[in-house]
Amino acid sequence: MNLLTYESIELKKTTHTLIAAGIIMIEGIEGEHIELSDAIEMRDANLKLTDGKPFCLLMNGITSYHTYSSEAKELFASEEYCKLRRAVAFISNSLPVTLMVKFFINLNKPKSPSRVFSTKEEALTWLKTIDLK
Repeated sequence: MNLLTYESIELKKTTHTLIAAGIIMIEGIEGEHIELSDAIEMRDANLKLTDGKPFCLLMNGITSYHTYSSEAKELFASEEYCKLRRAVAFISNSLPVTLMVKFFINLNKPKSPSRVFSTKEEALTWLKTIDLK
């Protein structure tokens, strides 16, 4: 039997798991509020998981819902934060969460492509088309 194991980093408010080459899934703890310091820790975890190489994110909004400070949202959308992040796929099967994610994308205009999907499979299919160079 061949069991797959993935490298994972648990932070105070999120868990980051390398689920495929260059693809990190982030799952948050229900109800947490992500501050600027959390956003910096999240970026550091992503860089550690990928050895500082380009990557894509899969944000799992189905398993939890959390909020973000305006400073954290600005950092997530910034050119600095997107330097090695090639794309972000958000998963949501909740209309309110989907609307909030679309509002974030339209308002903050992240420097890397960002889309919302209703299933993990759809999100992964899209992320696997992203060039990680």
